[in-house]
This record gives sequence, structure tokens and C-alpha cells, in this order.
Amino acid sequence: MFDQFCDSAYLKKSQYKNADNLNARIALHQRFSTNKADWQDWVFKKADIQTGQEVLEIGSGPGSFWKPNLHQIPENLTSVLTDISIGMVKNAKTLLETYPGFHFSNVDSMRLPFKQDSFDRVIANHMLYHVPDIATVLRETTRVIKPNGIMVAATNGENHMLETYTLLSHLLPEFFSKPRVLRRFNLDNGESLLRKKFNSVELHLYEDSLKVTEAQPLLDYLDSLWGAYFDESIRTTLRNLIEHEIAAKGFFFIQKSTGVFIAKNPK
Repeated sequence: MFDQFCDSAYLKKSQYKNADNLNARIALHQRFSTNKADWQDWVFKKADIQTGQEVLEIGSGPGSFWKPNLHQIPENLTSVLTDISIGMVKNAKTLLETYPGFHFSNVDSMRLPFKQDSFDRVIANHMLYHVPDIATVLRETTRVIKPNGIMVAATNGENHMLETYTLLSHLLPEFFSKPRVLRRFNLDNGESLLRKKFNSVELHLYEDSLKVTEAQPLLDYLDSLWGAYFDESIRTTLRNLIEHEIAAKGFFFIQKSTGVFIAKNPK
């Protein structure tokens, strides 16, 4: 079941054919996160993007990283947003094409169509665990990044959103029959993977959790990921379990484990 989340065809044609599923997940975090510092703003500051630089984002989705940060984009910045899903590229273009310096391209991150040493920054925001071959993407990244460039790779930890998996495990035990896709690139193993291609790797943690006070946004989140496996009885049971927890405690608590690797000095 989890293999599909690193299947390029599934990601392009179903899960990320457009921004709807991703937006449902973003909305849950925006509304109910306990850390009121904006995640995208936090990552932007860690990226240390400077005036006149050239930035590549791989797996950019609908441009969610850039829209909240438009007010602090430095002058003369060139930003190339790429995604394997043409629907996501269209969404990003609709969102950002009226702003100067943005370019959009339907690109597979395992075959980047850019010259060597082209970019000062490469952003991979919660996407490396999706790619079929992480080593190939990192090799391509170090090829196109400048010698003094930086890769910014955001990901999650092993227990990120654990309560959602626990909730589903009671209804769909097969959810734990395969390794979770997140284990491919996470806060625990990300540094060792990046150090194969970068001499310096630093991890910065973003402390956060969710206190969800309405059932529907959490149901929308679950549906955006695994709705194909739900029937109406499962949806009804999920709603009842979530609403019971909210009624008893005032919220449905979900732990988060999120951070960003800053990788420098490509090999």
C-alpha cells in the first residue's frame, strides 16, 4: 500500500495530479498547528536565499513554499519550480506567474535538464521520500548545484503524525503490513544519505504538534492520502472516533516530527 507513494505514475496521475490532496493536508497544519511560526517562512530563513541567486525547487507542488514568502524574496532572484506532475506545475504557474523571476517546468527530479553548476540553492521540501531512487536525485542535485551552493531538504521523523496511523491501524490493519514510505528519507537517516554527496550536513528541528478541534479537516486529511481504501462504514467509524476524542479532551492530539537538512560543499 505504501509502495504507491514512491511510484511516479501513481504520484503523477492520482495523488498529485493537482493540488487538491496536498491542499487538504496543508490546511490541517495551517489551522491546528501549535507552533504559530509559519513553516514555510521558517524553511525560507534556513535556506538563506540571497539577492541575485538562482534557486531550483524540485517537487515544488503548487508553489506552496513561495506564496507565503513573496514579501521577503530578495531582488533579482531567479526561481525555477519543477514537478513531475504537470497538474502541479499548472497550479504553481497560476499562483505565481504574475510575480517576476519565476519559471515553471514539468521535470523528473531524477533527470534534471539543467547544466552543471547552475544553481545557488536547491530546495527539496518534503519530497525526497517519494522519489523512486534517492541516490540518483542527490547525484543530479550535486551536478546542478554550484560549488558553494546549498541543498535544503525538508522531511519528517519516524513518528510524524503517528496518531493518524494508529487510528487507521484499527480499521485497516494492512496499513502496517509494509514499511512506511517516510522511512526512505527521514530525520533519522537523512544525514547519512546526504553525506554521501555533501561534506557538511546540519539538521534543524521544527518543534510542533496538532490539536485538532474539528473532525472534518482531519477526515479530509486522511481521505487525501488513503481515501481509495475507505468505504462509508470506515468513514463513519473514523468520524465517530475523532469526534469522541474531541468531545472528551477538547481536541484530537497529533504529534509532529519535522525538520530541515542544510547540506553544503557538494562532493
